[in-house]
Amino acid sequence: MNFKKKLEEHFKQFEASPVLFVGSGVSRRYLGVPCWQDLLKHFAEAIGENHIKLKTKSNGDLPEYAQLLVSAYAEKWWDTEEGQLALSEKEQEKTFINEQSPLKLSISKYIENAHKNIIDNDELKHEISGNAANLLI
Repeated sequence: MNFKKKLEEHFKQFEASPVLFVGSGVSRRYLGVPCWQDLLKHFAEAIGENHIKLKTKSNGDLPEYAQLLVSAYAEKWWDTEEGQLALSEKEQEKTFINEQSPLKLSISKYIENAHKNIIDNDELKHEISGNAANLLI
């Protein structure tokens, strides 16, 4: 069984889809996506939440900051245009399984759209294509 199949089988054991953080260096270098702290700040501001308040309340602990944001985001997201237009009711039942789901969906869409921002640099494009081929082995 190849790596891809093993990984698929492993993820089928869990109720929720995984979130993979490769490291801000990868997304920042190739896509111009912000680091984790700035990503949390972006999504806090998107719902009108004071990011400094969240950071202070979490004592600067990013996992705690993220958890506070999850709660605030879950409360406010449904009233946003994105929340109202996100998915059909059937898709919502399948996708939204816990309080983290709205933020996970928003972050995944944000990063998915970031691929359109791939830095126009031939050397970086060569790195991406060479390294991607190695991952599929």
